[in-house]
Amino acid sequence: MAFQYARENREFYGRHADSDLVWWFVSADETEDHYVVRLSYSPSREFHGRLGIEQFTIAKSGQMAFRGIVRQPGSVWTSRILAGSVATLAVVLAAVGVLFVSGVLSPSSGAPVTTATSSSAAVPTSTPAAEPTSTPAAPQRVAIALIPDRPARLRSPDRSVMVDVPAGSVASGSKLIYRSLSSAEIPALPPPFRSTGKAFDLTADTTLLKPITITVEISGADILLAQEEESNIVMQHHLEGDWTQLDTRVNFSAAIATSRVDHLSIFALTVKEPPPDQMTPGSTVAATSEPYRKGVAHYRAGKYRLAIDEFDAAIKQDPNVRNYYWSRGNAHLGLTNLPEAIADYSAALGLDPENATLHHLRGSTYRRDGRFVEALSDLDEAIRLNSDYALAYNTRGDLYALLKIEKESKSDYDKACLLDSQYCR
Repeated sequence: MAFQYARENREFYGRHADSDLVWWFVSADETEDHYVVRLSYSPSREFHGRLGIEQFTIAKSGQMAFRGIVRQPGSVWTSRILAGSVATLAVVLAAVGVLFVSGVLSPSSGAPVTTATSSSAAVPTSTPAAEPTSTPAAPQRVAIALIPDRPARLRSPDRSVMVDVPAGSVASGSKLIYRSLSSAEIPALPPPFRSTGKAFDLTADTTLLKPITITVEISGADILLAQEEESNIVMQHHLEGDWTQLDTRVNFSAAIATSRVDHLSIFALTVKEPPPDQMTPGSTVAATSEPYRKGVAHYRAGKYRLAIDEFDAAIKQDPNVRNYYWSRGNAHLGLTNLPEAIADYSAALGLDPENATLHHLRGSTYRRDGRFVEALSDLDEAIRLNSDYALAYNTRGDLYALLKIEKESKSDYDKACLLDSQYCR
């Protein structure tokens, strides 16, 4: 619908309205009442500048609720970027104001679950969309209200952490606060554990009456560091000066780790690294490769270009290790180099064609690249290889929904929910 609406309503593009416009799919997300779709566009296929991005908010009844230009196409280095950003912000704020006035959006949806997310969140991924600079990132912080007789859900601004609070968890109205922690703020972990970089502090001004559930996304790099053993991924919390290992349910296929806790504190997703003398000779992880280990370290630090350089070196040393390509694909994905990521996932699949996780990774990347036929083929294969792959069903459901194939979409969403309650809608 977004593609059709964009093609049929070109006057929205101003000076580009009469150009030979080309569109690409960027992302799709879902709220309680709307679908949020982002497309990129350019004046022609030969355009070499920065692509434009626009966002569509589509009511589930099928009506277009909001359309806004997030970024105009232009030269990457033009001095008008700042002015364009200010103008874009003004357009978006004005449009949102109209929606609130007209009643399309409201301050409170009246939903039975209280949620908090970043207002600019896109489809959840395990890596950010751009390489950070050397300046340390500011802590992410978000808070939600806790009401005694209502469940609540908190999502971190980057959507990598989800906290579910059941009804009856507090005796009176309160607030749950999430704050991400930098590596310098994480208390020293006992060996042989090391942080995956996902650490955060949860606080509230009241005592919990029921356990809450914490779900954290696992990245491809985390899986590689864990030697592909789910038992090597452990959620820990820091209480009264000591780290305590939590009972952690890990699902590499769904790329999540889940724990239940009844006390709030500092939490960290950690990985237990086996000693070098326990490494399996010829392991696909090839943890003894120095370039590979450096590449993983750069990847975990968000330095994707440096990671790619090291993975290049590792592949030059031994081109027959699956995880070298897998990791380089993840790094390319972190830079939104979608064709390069797809090529690396394909190389990894050439060495391990029966890997359901890799099929899902390549399929979801095809989807982001707008190559829906290839995406569907890979997602079908992932599910064939692992019939309990909840995340793959959910991703395929998203793709069917995007293509307006409603029956199959609902069937996949229902199956994902049946396999894992976090996907229940």
